[in-house]
Amino acid sequence: MKSTIRDASAIPGHLSPKGRRTRERILNSALELFAKAGSNSVSLRAIAAHAGLSHPAILRYFANKDELVLAAIEMRDDTQLIDIRSTDRSHEAVTEVFRAVVELMTVNFESPGIVATYVKVSAEATDAEHPGHEYFTQRYETVVEAATSAFRLAFRQNPPPYPVTAASAARQLIALMDGLQIQWLLDPAGTDVARVLSDFLGSLGIDITR
Repeated sequence: MKSTIRDASAIPGHLSPKGRRTRERILNSALELFAKAGSNSVSLRAIAAHAGLSHPAILRYFANKDELVLAAIEMRDDTQLIDIRSTDRSHEAVTEVFRAVVELMTVNFESPGIVATYVKVSAEATDAEHPGHEYFTQRYETVVEAATSAFRLAFRQNPPPYPVTAASAARQLIALMDGLQIQWLLDPAGTDVARVLSDFLGSLGIDITR
């Protein structure tokens, strides 16, 4: 599933200031609609109408819906990025970073359609032919590296109660977060995401509840 190549003038770096604003408006409209119903139930025409544009106008910026969905996910990631490679070396600062990660994930669940879209697209992107494969591969590399750095700082200040490397803890945390998204989508009432993540971090000696 490769995306269609568009004219270079439709690529963000080649857009005029007005074009960039229009593209951002389209993506914000898409995210608002995805938050309510998920990407499967939202058409390009619906996104165009919500953004106050025509369907042909949308296609000047995005070749197809797959490309638009991926761009919306990338924009959302950019606006929610938390730098967990804290330059402040204190234990309190590292703990605060982990607390912010858990709080952000909890806030995201206020928009189940966005969570469902992310889960769907990230799973599809494991296919090397998927247009989002490179993005998600790089995203996970960056997140694992950053989380490893944060755990390394935390363990240096307060060694975990059982043998575990920072790299292993980082991958465990990310796997837990990904798995909790699916569990929550299937059973929102029975899945306390913040509690499970807090318990995991607490088992490593990182108490984010204080």
